[in-house]
Amino acid sequence: MSQFEMLGALVTQSVDWSRVTAFHLDEYVGLSISHPASFRRYLKERFVDKISGLKAFHFVSGDTPADAAAECRRLSALIAP
Repeated sequence: MSQFEMLGALVTQSVDWSRVTAFHLDEYVGLSISHPASFRRYLKERFVDKISGLKAFHFVSGDTPADAAAECRRLSALIAP
């Protein structure tokens, strides 16, 4: 099953999205969300924008290569129990 099919099926499921916190953990460094190859953009358009009431979705910001280590620390802190 491709990511297209999986996300397409997922957004049709009856899920209490208000209880779901999701993490995007893969992005190209140096790409803005407006770039056609951005995985952030892909997930936003194909999943996040189609879900009503999602508790939280944490995107990886890959815009600035100099900030990559700080972005990893930010996401690690969010994920840590």
